[in-house]
Amino acid sequence: MERVTTGVPGLDTILRGGLLRGGIYMVMGRPGSGKTTLGNQVCFHHTRAGGRAVYATLLTESHGRMLALLETFSFFDRGVVGASLHYVSAYGELERAGLGGLLEVLRTTLRKTNASLLVLDGVPTAGAVAPSDLELKKFIHELQVVVELVGATCLLLTGTNHPDAHYAERTMVDGLILLSTRAVDLRAVRELEVVKHRGSEQLTGRHLYRINHDGVVVHPRTEALGLLPRREPTDPARRQPLGIPGLDAMLGGGPRAGSVTLVKGPAGVGKTLIGLSFLATARDDERGVLLGFHECPARLVQKAAGVGLPLEAALEDGRVTALWRPEAEELADAHVEVLLDAIRRAGARRLVIDGLGSFMSTLVYPARAAQFFSTLFHALRGMDVATLLTMEARDLASDEPPLPVSGVSALVDNIIHMRLVEVGPEAHRLVCVAKNGQDPLDGALRELTVSARGVQVDVTPARAHALLRGVLRSSAPDVVSNLGEAGPPG
Repeated sequence: MERVTTGVPGLDTILRGGLLRGGIYMVMGRPGSGKTTLGNQVCFHHTRAGGRAVYATLLTESHGRMLALLETFSFFDRGVVGASLHYVSAYGELERAGLGGLLEVLRTTLRKTNASLLVLDGVPTAGAVAPSDLELKKFIHELQVVVELVGATCLLLTGTNHPDAHYAERTMVDGLILLSTRAVDLRAVRELEVVKHRGSEQLTGRHLYRINHDGVVVHPRTEALGLLPRREPTDPARRQPLGIPGLDAMLGGGPRAGSVTLVKGPAGVGKTLIGLSFLATARDDERGVLLGFHECPARLVQKAAGVGLPLEAALEDGRVTALWRPEAEELADAHVEVLLDAIRRAGARRLVIDGLGSFMSTLVYPARAAQFFSTLFHALRGMDVATLLTMEARDLASDEPPLPVSGVSALVDNIIHMRLVEVGPEAHRLVCVAKNGQDPLDGALRELTVSARGVQVDVTPARAHALLRGVLRSSAPDVVSNLGEAGPPG
């Protein structure tokens, strides 16, 4: 059957291409959930695609006020109002002649305007006039016959999403879209669910959406998409070095193509610098993307310049694309959409996500984390992208990071642990490889130094062992006490 796209970002993906022509769809949600915005957004998109639309209201806000509010959205086009988009108030006819009168005015208006889309806003008012549920079901059935005959598609906007509300209407329509708002801690999140979509598949479950300058924007759950590439890297033996010879040697030559490497350690230990080196020292034919949550690109350029990394030049010539996403209440699925689009546009083969903990906090529901990141990592591997993640962690001894997710170590190929120790008045950085994919594991601690000459890692673990023998205080007190009892390695 022919599809009618809604033009609402993300919604057509959930609907597997859009609505079916000739169908009646109910959009249900409480006041403020965005029903009117969504209905008008679909109408304006329909007219831009060459169609004609009718927006009929029943005892809702005046058309003048509605249009004044709609002018704030980017999809609004006053030029189509009264031309290919007609606003009709049908309440007077409903009050005078009941459901039969309402049906007649809708039929007449559709034929007169030659419209292929009808939005009826205020369905609860029609339900209040109906003498019984049976009469209301008959009205929807007759309306369905009308829109099918003229080749139109219909959206019914109704005002509640209680599970038992509008049961009679729900049994008659071809599709049901639920809009809801719920509190998660101090945050209010909007969720959309396509409960029913006759004659078509849909992405099931709840998906987060926002209302912004562009109107309703839906972000399908990453793990539900099933559209992301899930292939093995084309050349998994190829190495993509970090640009730090000593650390690359510990990894057997550097991370493999399509692999995921986690760099974890306390603040200030040099995790971000490793990521910047990974991007700035890449071959000329390899492009990279940086997704950051804390430091803006200008600060990262300054930080990289301090250790001799040519990040600024890589940004200027397009070898590196920087995505700075500092919004604390952004949605994780929106990050994925922007990220994958940037990777495709750049043809990137390297990715640094600087601040995995911040990324994870945008999931809203932490229980999603394992499936969410598993899906994302599979997609990145299938795109031949070698990924480096940085994450703040307390010490070397923890099996998992202090974050609301279990099994994160199983999702990545390589794990690099970093640690700060204080010996006398000086702080020293230590690094070890705790997981190295399919390669032999070199788990020895080595010292990492940062200076104007760059980031360097000792070739041997001798100095790291010497530092641990003289340790006075560490960023990980429980680890130090354990080392004091057992003695340093080696």
